Amino acid sequence: MLGVAQLRVVHAAAGVDAVDFRVEDVDIRTNAAYGDEVSAYGNIASGERDIAARLADGDEDLAIATEDLESGGQYTAVLVNGIDSQGIEVFADTNTAAAEGKTRVRIVNAAQIAGAVDVYVTDADADLEEAEPTLTEVAMPSASKYVEVSSGEQRIRVTTAGTKTVLLDIESIDLPETGVRTVLLIEADEGGTPLQSIVAEDRG
Repeated sequence: MLGVAQLRVVHAAAGVDAVDFRVEDVDIRTNAAYGDEVSAYGNIASGERDIAARLADGDEDLAIATEDLESGGQYTAVLVNGIDSQGIEVFADTNTAAAEGKTRVRIVNAAQIAGAVDVYVTDADADLEEAEPTLTEVAMPSASKYVEVSSGEQRIRVTTAGTKTVLLDIESIDLPETGVRTVLLIEADEGGTPLQSIVAEDRG
């Protein structure tokens, strides 16, 4: 008997027109534009599944990933740009509640131009030069580990790894107590800089 997994998807391949996401040749999200919000989770049968994306008016897949989805698992599939083509990266999600007074946060680096990055989650007025990174060397394309940070109004700055050169500054973000957030780092609409972010409300 098949179990059930949950999957959500997001278009993070700059310069690519709107796409349809499909699992085993069945549409699960249509006409997803670059930079749109991460979709809600949808239920799909667990086991080995082909997850694909194709242009909304096309009939051939731009990218396909085969992933073994565990029963009860939650996953995020991200369409990204590679060196010569697009790919789909599938990340396992862990949406258990954070501790009181904390929020669990992770970064998904989907910005090819950024390379590896460090991430600083601080108070709004914290001096970056004096701050220690919350996450380090988050490569593209990858997801960082989850970390617990103080809830409430915070600031997230993304820098080139090993430096204090700011690539993205989210000057204010409200992080809910015991909640979980995924922050996707993406390129400008047509690619390159300035970088942008998509914040997924995973829990709370």
